[in-house]
Amino acid sequence: MAVTLLITPATAFDVVPLRPRPRAAAVSGFTLVEMLLVISILGILAAVVIPQYFHVQDEGRINAAASMAHMVNVKIAEHQARTGSYPQTIDPEWFTQNRLPENPFAPGGPATLDVEATHGQTHPLTKAAEEDEGINLWYNPKNGSFRVRVPIQASEEATLELYNRVNNTWAAGLAETGG
Repeated sequence: MAVTLLITPATAFDVVPLRPRPRAAAVSGFTLVEMLLVISILGILAAVVIPQYFHVQDEGRINAAASMAHMVNVKIAEHQARTGSYPQTIDPEWFTQNRLPENPFAPGGPATLDVEATHGQTHPLTKAAEEDEGINLWYNPKNGSFRVRVPIQASEEATLELYNRVNNTWAAGLAETGG
């Protein structure tokens, strides 16, 4: 007895055994949760670091202005010790590049000096310089007082505190002239 196999073409309804699919290469990338976590951490770090950065910049300007004021006062004292009198003006030749030192609160612009010869006056009447005013240094040749004018702050107290800190003085008010 002979067995005959009939092979018929497969139809759409025939069950065809599935071969396992080859696995795709591991997908690289971040999930949405991971991205949100990283962005949150960066936001928190920025909120902490950026104010510190500006604080350090402000401290640098204050220290640079205080150092410049001290340097000019030393030059005035040297001149007074050498000649017996205070100089009539601040001599640019005392400094490098033969010019007045730049006020760190008014960078880029030329340093300008206001000379007021009033006996007993140790502070300028205007301790804060307006941005467009241009006069950012003050000197009294009668008593050798040299001061750096500072930018206007949020309050009069803050402006006075900055002025005193930069000039190493103890003025009691913005209108005080000491004389």
